[in-house]
Amino acid sequence: MPKSAEFFLRLIQRVTAFRSLPQDHVYGHLKNLSNGSIDMNVDGSGVAVNFDYVVPAGTVYDQFTLMRINFGLIDGAMQWGRFGGIGSGLTNGLLLQVLDADDVVQQHFGTDMHPIQANEDFIVFAGVDSLVEPTAGDDAIPIRFSIFKSGNPMTLFPNWRVRLVVQDDLRTISHFNAMVQGVLRRTREAKIS
Repeated sequence: MPKSAEFFLRLIQRVTAFRSLPQDHVYGHLKNLSNGSIDMNVDGSGVAVNFDYVVPAGTVYDQFTLMRINFGLIDGAMQWGRFGGIGSGLTNGLLLQVLDADDVVQQHFGTDMHPIQANEDFIVFAGVDSLVEPTAGDDAIPIRFSIFKSGNPMTLFPNWRVRLVVQDDLRTISHFNAMVQGVLRRTREAKIS
């Protein structure tokens, strides 16, 4: 085979090696690891409750590219200054974090300085993606936190986690959950021999 053909064959192999397959895509709910629940309308006022997406370990993948975190918040009488429909917002607020495999916080998304305490606090993350839409009997705020719009997606490694910490009583909220979206990847060394 001529050298130029070998070069192009190798180039095609490299390019296709980094394309993602359907099974590489992640749509993972943040969940309470102690009971598997994705429902974040819990009481975290006495003891904080963590909801995590953990990057899988022991697989062919060695990276997770975090693209987006979606939140669904549905409750009655939602207004600015409240969290869902909870009166004057949350006392302690929600923390959004990325932790490494040793549980060291690598990213706070600013919630270490200002926790999410009211509906409008989501605007800081979601920009114009935060909308209030009336639904039957309840209002909804779909929140789409697009990390890749900050310039690049975020790379996480096996056993790293995306975590939402609930530090208040959210049991009166009708519905609250979150989902990460991203792609599991193998590094160049793992894909091309």
